[in-house]
Amino acid sequence: GSLPYDHGKDGRSTELGGCSVEIRNKDHDTYLAIRYSKGRLTIMVDVDDRNDWKECIDFGGVRLPTGYYFGASAATGDLSDNHDIISMKMYQLMVEHSPEEDSQDWTKIEPSVSLLKSPKDNIDDPTGNFRSTPLTGWKVF
Repeated sequence: GSLPYDHGKDGRSTELGGCSVEIRNKDHDTYLAIRYSKGRLTIMVDVDDRNDWKECIDFGGVRLPTGYYFGASAATGDLSDNHDIISMKMYQLMVEHSPEEDSQDWTKIEPSVSLLKSPKDNIDDPTGNFRSTPLTGWKVF
């Protein structure tokens, strides 16, 4: 990305959104699907191995350039934990583009999202945007 990540605040200032899901100590695989198409970023999870997908986030107005790479990382702060990614699969979506979209050089686009305001408002919210108990889950930055 183009913004610095603040480890001291778990990236809150650059967080678009996220969801908490129980994925620890499952006897089956858990799945995460990330889809970016026509300026829309959608993340869905299947934690029960039933092909029953639940929405985690869905944002429009997302602009991502071509030529970047997908990666995965994990951090647990002061806690120690194990994170295993068994596989990552990428698929190219075939979608129709407007003449304006076709004429644009997508390699030169600045990554951005057009939100009226950040869902997390870049502050700690004492009404419940943080928890005092540990959770395991996915966040998108």
